[in-house]
Amino acid sequence: MRETDNRVDRFDAALRSVAQHLGANIVLQAPFDLTPGQVFLLHLIKKEERCTVSQLAEKMEVKPSAITVMLDRLENRRYIERFRDQQDRRVVIVQLTKTGADVLQKIWNLRKRVVGYCLQQLDEEEVTTFIQVFEKLARVAADLDVQEFLSTINEEEKRGNTDGNRT
Repeated sequence: MRETDNRVDRFDAALRSVAQHLGANIVLQAPFDLTPGQVFLLHLIKKEERCTVSQLAEKMEVKPSAITVMLDRLENRRYIERFRDQQDRRVVIVQLTKTGADVLQKIWNLRKRVVGYCLQQLDEEEVTTFIQVFEKLARVAADLDVQEFLSTINEEEKRGNTDGNRT
C-alpha cells in the first residue's frame, strides 16, 4: 500500500507540475492577455463549433452566469460571437470568430514549441515509451466508470477492507 501511495503521490506531483508549466504558465506568459480558463473555453467552443451557453457551463462545471461573464470578455475582444437560436429564441449560440480561431492557433503553436523542446530533452526511446504509456493511461482513465469504482470502494470500506486492495 505504501508503495502505491508513493507512486500516486509522485504521479500527482509530476502531473500537476507538467500541467502548470506546459499549460497555465504558457498561457499566462504569452502575449495574448488571456487566462487559462478563457483559453480552455475558446478550445471548447472551437471543438464544438457551435454550442450553447448551457453546454459550455456543463462542460466547465460552472453556472451559466459564470460562463456569461467569460463570454462577455471574449466577445469584447471579438474572439467569439453570440446569437439567438432561430428555433428557440431563449437559447444563445456561441461560436468562435476568425480572430478567436487565430489567437487559439497562435497559443497552440507556442505550446507545441514548448512541449517539443521539453520532449527533445529525452532520448527517442524515452519519448516513445512515455507517449505509449501515457496514451494507455489516458485510455484506462477514459474507460473508468468512476461512479462504479467509488461504489466498490465504499462497499469495501463497509466490509472493513480499507487497505486499498480490491477484493
